[in-house]
Amino acid sequence: VDLAKQCLTALAENTDRVTYEVVVVDNGSTDGVQDFLRTLGGDVQVIRNQENLGFAKACNQGARAARGEFLVFLNNDTVPLKGWLLALVEEVRMHPDVAVVGSKLLYEDGAIQHAGVAFSREWFMPYHIYRGMNAQAPCVSRRREFQCVTAACMLVRRDAFQQVGGFDEGDRNGFEDVDLCLKIREQKRAIVYQPQSVLYHLESRTPGRKVHEDDNGRRLRDR
Repeated sequence: VDLAKQCLTALAENTDRVTYEVVVVDNGSTDGVQDFLRTLGGDVQVIRNQENLGFAKACNQGARAARGEFLVFLNNDTVPLKGWLLALVEEVRMHPDVAVVGSKLLYEDGAIQHAGVAFSREWFMPYHIYRGMNAQAPCVSRRREFQCVTAACMLVRRDAFQQVGGFDEGDRNGFEDVDLCLKIREQKRAIVYQPQSVLYHLESRTPGRKVHEDDNGRRLRDR
């Protein structure tokens, strides 16, 4: 509940010059989130699952409920900073070939958590290529195209998302975003990292987050 409050408060304070709605998918929370969500006002939809259905199913639920031209998937362990959403929206408005945009995500100490995802030539798996680097380094401060970006904060054009069937619900909390980006790239549409969109990402605070990591990895490699 503390993460949800922090995220939604920062979102409300630091999102401007863009018309947006908020869809909260509560995936079977048991620590007071329900009580907090009942206090929310404004243009907020709340979807309540009685059990944890997994990241992919919850994101697909939220996407179906949303009404906008663009979908933004945002983890509750993020803290959006000023201008975060405008930078994502301007990217796709200015570049019709771009279907997915990822943000610069920082650890609490200000180092890079995410600035694009690459594939290793040695073990053939995706990884955060600039993890731990200085957030002002030139390599993380320029817009560039990647194979994948993380869905901790990811904008996707609705038509592109629907065209590939959304997130694969066969994955359980791992590599759903990688799979989505690769499917969209197969449609000859671009995936871009946009460093003008900045958020803190407290990363993997949900208990059991990595339980299915090995199965998810095998599934991705097989595909």
